[in-house]
Amino acid sequence: MAIKIHNELDVSKEIINLKGLFKYLVLYSISILGKAHGYEIKKELSKLFNLNYIPSNGILYPTLHELEKEGLLKSHINGRKKIYELTEKGLMVFHENEYNIRRTIEKINILIDVFNEIGIYRLISVVKDLWIKDIDVPRSIIHQIKVKVDEIIDLLQKIERS
Repeated sequence: MAIKIHNELDVSKEIINLKGLFKYLVLYSISILGKAHGYEIKKELSKLFNLNYIPSNGILYPTLHELEKEGLLKSHINGRKKIYELTEKGLMVFHENEYNIRRTIEKINILIDVFNEIGIYRLISVVKDLWIKDIDVPRSIIHQIKVKVDEIIDLLQKIERS
């Protein structure tokens, strides 16, 4: 069964930009949760994609502060936790971009499924294991891999052109 990758999403450059995309994903997560502290937002973000990825504090908290500064979020302290929620402006921005955000999440999940199906993550895991074990890959093997990758790229470009 072939996995069809749709190319109909028309998103702004800001959503395609990873930092911009992350801001929209945070807004999306908070819109689902209503009110939430940082760890709850991190858990919700990790559920959006079929990966075992939890964003680091180093990306989440600066993004939350930036969204607050832009007037899209407000926060209050509850015990030792800072609780975030969308402002009216944040809700408006979210609703204006909701279709594109949802479509982008769908497209990323399709891409992740394709990567899983063709074994990209397994390949990365093997390369990582070789690196951890400090095993050098001979140039001849690297050349063979490059030839195969070039063949795959050619196949995909034929699909793109058709």
